[in-house]
Amino acid sequence: MTDPTTTSDEHRPPLPSAEGQHDITSYVCVFMALLRDRQSGMLEVSNRRGWRRLHFLEGQVVAFSSSFVQDALGRTLATAGLLPKSRIQWIEEKLGPGEQLETALQLSGALTPEQLEEHQQGRIRQGIAAPLRVSSGAWRFEPAAGLQPEHLASEFRPVTGSAPALWEGVKQHVAVDKVLPTVTEDGRGDLQLGDDFTTIFPQFELEPPLTFLGEAIGDAISVEALFKQIPDRSGNLLKLVWLLECGGLLHREGERAVDTTAASIQKACTEAQRDSCVAQQLAWARALHSGEPYAPSVAAPSAEQGAPAHSPALAHTPGAAASPRLGDDQESVASVAADGRSVSRRGGTSAMTPARLAVEHGKRLKRDFYGFLGLKPGAPVDVVDRRCKRLVQRWRQAEEMPGHTETSNAQLQQLLHGLQIVWQTLTSPSRKEEYDRRLNKGQAPMVNQIQRALESAEPGSVSDETEPDEEMMGSGDLDYAIQLMRRGRHAAASQILERMRRDNPSSPDVLAELGWAVWKARGDAADSGPEDFVALALTFDPQHTRALEVHARIASERGETEQAQLRIERLLATDPHNEWGMAATGRGSPSTPSDTRSAGSSLRFWRRRS
Repeated sequence: MTDPTTTSDEHRPPLPSAEGQHDITSYVCVFMALLRDRQSGMLEVSNRRGWRRLHFLEGQVVAFSSSFVQDALGRTLATAGLLPKSRIQWIEEKLGPGEQLETALQLSGALTPEQLEEHQQGRIRQGIAAPLRVSSGAWRFEPAAGLQPEHLASEFRPVTGSAPALWEGVKQHVAVDKVLPTVTEDGRGDLQLGDDFTTIFPQFELEPPLTFLGEAIGDAISVEALFKQIPDRSGNLLKLVWLLECGGLLHREGERAVDTTAASIQKACTEAQRDSCVAQQLAWARALHSGEPYAPSVAAPSAEQGAPAHSPALAHTPGAAASPRLGDDQESVASVAADGRSVSRRGGTSAMTPARLAVEHGKRLKRDFYGFLGLKPGAPVDVVDRRCKRLVQRWRQAEEMPGHTETSNAQLQQLLHGLQIVWQTLTSPSRKEEYDRRLNKGQAPMVNQIQRALESAEPGSVSDETEPDEEMMGSGDLDYAIQLMRRGRHAAASQILERMRRDNPSSPDVLAELGWAVWKARGDAADSGPEDFVALALTFDPQHTRALEVHARIASERGETEQAQLRIERLLATDPHNEWGMAATGRGSPSTPSDTRSAGSSLRFWRRRS
């Protein structure tokens, strides 16, 4: 008779792991290390009251389990108001041995599969945020040595975004006074972007103005200057900088220290992938499944001793697809597809040689935002998001390929920058709607047009006719530029606005005025078309009144009557009392004497047509 204790979890072979003391800083460091390196395994955060476990698959949390009563499925369903507590208790009392509440809820018709799935995703988000409420304890990460993500059924792929859930947890549970001393400490250097910033930052799905943190930081920026560029009274910018510094996506100039937490996790993962460890884990898993005694096998030679990293014998061993348990609970990640079919992994592409990169650079940047991604116009947000992440991974891997020249590296950076612009626009519902509308009318800018509008102007590209007036120097730069334009000094104003755009590239106020100044100073002869600046302003804020007005006025002065009419209709729909728009339609007269009337006889073009 088989002794059941021989296959218990107590007899499982030791698994390499990483561990440490828990606080909110260490938790963010560990979480971001797993996310950045796309690790699979179980992260446990515990204290004397209990534990919570997050199960990672390629850096994304796909399951959550907990010993805390308030985290139990029945309790969270009642708290969410999906089912009365009494009904949940009645179903739990009827459960037989081995039956799970989740299955019973679906079979009884109490909840639809869609309702249960949505609730489970909510539980994962809450599980990611929960450790941020705990000030002390311990953490432990066990790599999933035998887990082969390419063999997992597609239904076990993550749906919940792990980075957005972490950010929501930081916003809700991390107090400003906890992070303020760290971020604003005297003597620390300027903020700089980390190596993984462009790859990981888009995953946080931030809203403006935080979306444009990367552009604001540029090569480097002080904390004080950053807070001037992105004014924020909520404290979220402070929390975001803290999170990204903990996660290694931002660092201080001269402070690039070794991430010991990430190093210990990487070491554990490397050790767990050795054939000897994998073989013992699989043998234990088969013994647990069959009920046969577990007999540790003779350690297979490691990769360092000459054996291949992934032994063909192991790959074809019956039961090899079954992954070892990621924790002691029964809510671990999931099972392998029953038919053994392989679900393709993201980013499986051929090597990105300099020649191939040049072809992609020439092909993509001259297309609209959807063409840049290789998608049909109007593709859904989730499709856009997946394609962007795939391209980020593909091009980031190209950075590590040998043989790239200075030219190919510059092309690669332009592709990544273009991808960031596209992602910011097409994953925001309001911006996507505006871009789709303009695309349908043939007015949407190409990716390279937006990039040119964002690039810094060449020194001396705009000449200033006269020295600035001292009487106007007391006002702010934007007001000063507007006053210069009212005096007809558009070239001088455009110099000031160009400098402001370099300091704050996402300000629609600056971009709208810059578009008008460049139009009045150089017209269509400008290197960067004035409408490019206006288009960028409307990309950041589709309802920006000044940008809508400038857009209409440029068309009016060009003599594009029908185009101007459409743009004025949109302007007045947004701002029915706009003085210039009312004057253009003959419903009022402008009150600003100089700059507003500079359109001349074209101001009343609608009347001439009637």
